[in-house]
Amino acid sequence: MLDGIRAACGDARPCQLRPLQLFLAWNGVLVLVYEGFPDSLAGIKGRLAPRYGRENFGSRWPKTTLAATSDTAPELALPELERLRTLCVAHSAGLPSEPVPVKGVEVVEYKWRSLEAEGAPQRAAIPLPGGGGANGGSSGSSVGEEERERVCGLDEPEMYPRLARDTAEMYWSGRGVLEIPPSWPGA
Repeated sequence: MLDGIRAACGDARPCQLRPLQLFLAWNGVLVLVYEGFPDSLAGIKGRLAPRYGRENFGSRWPKTTLAATSDTAPELALPELERLRTLCVAHSAGLPSEPVPVKGVEVVEYKWRSLEAEGAPQRAAIPLPGGGGANGGSSGSSVGEEERERVCGLDEPEMYPRLARDTAEMYWSGRGVLEIPPSWPGA
């Protein structure tokens, strides 16, 4: 699997993700959503698609997980999800505008969505070789219209009743997830 992912990264360039909004994903997972996959990362995803098949919903848009519920926690009720959504909307305006540099990708094989249960997740880092300067560069950072549109439809109110259903097993099962490890400037 790693050889295929390394090959897909090929000449991909380091890039930057631009924060867009806070969002409540499946099962009450709080995420920071970016404006879309930059062309460099969209190219990697396009090269991986024929080999690894259909993506889960949540991997179709770039995000960083900020908080997750325990695997054994009861699912959130619709009023709780709506309250959390209201908080996300209210606090999205205060997000920092600095882009997040992406200098590589990381393959993570996991057992639990929190990545903290027995048996640590297996990780393999793959740097993006295409140059781009010390801060991640911007040459591969433009976001195509299709990517922007995919992210813009995320916060539709009719989505929240679907989040309240018991979808955790469907959504979180799997192996070989491609994560984009952000490193905030100055971190």
